[in-house]
Amino acid sequence: MNGNKFLHISDLHFFKSDHLKGRKDGIHHFEIKMRILEYISILITKEQIGAIFISGDLELDDCNILVPFLQEWSSLGCSVFIVFGEHDTQTARRELSEFKNHLNRVYIFNEAEVINDDALNFFVFGMSCEPKQTGFNKIFCELQK
Repeated sequence: MNGNKFLHISDLHFFKSDHLKGRKDGIHHFEIKMRILEYISILITKEQIGAIFISGDLELDDCNILVPFLQEWSSLGCSVFIVFGEHDTQTARRELSEFKNHLNRVYIFNEAEVINDDALNFFVFGMSCEPKQTGFNKIFCELQK
């Protein structure tokens, strides 16, 4: 892999939904995102991608859907860096972080930090955004019934 080639993905909003891209197309948003993630494995090999950066708003409703992609990408020799966005719940962050312990070369930025992956020729700084649900949940729980 070429440590100086990287791929950036942002705002996946990767949750199961029946929402169609367009009525005439008949393709669900979730299906589009699945196909794109499947295609990334081809790109890693074809373009010799050394790192993938996933920034914010993964919005996972099931981490088990993303983990096989992370496993495949890292098995192809690609490092994966994940930064959370405001739409990523504490639960999804925690669940994905637990999977990370079993994945080689997958890094999750729960706190601001600098990562140096020995296979790359550069450092990566990441800082996740505070989930907006934190403030909402507090206010919601304080509402009187």
